[in-house]
Amino acid sequence: MNQSFLEIERKYLLDHCPLIRGDYISIKMQQAYLSLPKELNTLRVRNYGAEFFLTIKQSAGPVTLLRREVEMPIDQSYFNELWDMAGQRTISKTRFLIPWQNRTIELDIFEEKLKGLILAEIEVNNEEESMDFPTPPWFGRELTEDYRFSNSSLAYVGLP
Repeated sequence: MNQSFLEIERKYLLDHCPLIRGDYISIKMQQAYLSLPKELNTLRVRNYGAEFFLTIKQSAGPVTLLRREVEMPIDQSYFNELWDMAGQRTISKTRFLIPWQNRTIELDIFEEKLKGLILAEIEVNNEEESMDFPTPPWFGRELTEDYRFSNSSLAYVGLP
């Protein structure tokens, strides 16, 4: 079933992650990008655990707090074909789902060419909540509007 929703999230860089002890749900992920960096629409394929998706993200600019997202499930053979088309524009990571203040932190520990990078995202219900939402004390610098740390830029360019 296709899903369309408005994504409102804030992103942070972490120097270290003191909370990962195996107590949280973790999911292996692979993403490949088929659109050019800094385009208003981002087209990607994602392997999320045992599921596969084609996703289009739309925003008012390259990086914003607010983005419309449409996600469609695809089968593995379609994923593999699109993955091959992306060439080297790929990322691999493990995502940990950490409960926090009635929300879920999505903590990504990157692998392969981005090894050592740890990012955390918190999705919220509206823009007002995003400004007032208390972030954990172990979060580092906010990167919400820093395009260099978008997954598509990381796939194309690598670490800033």
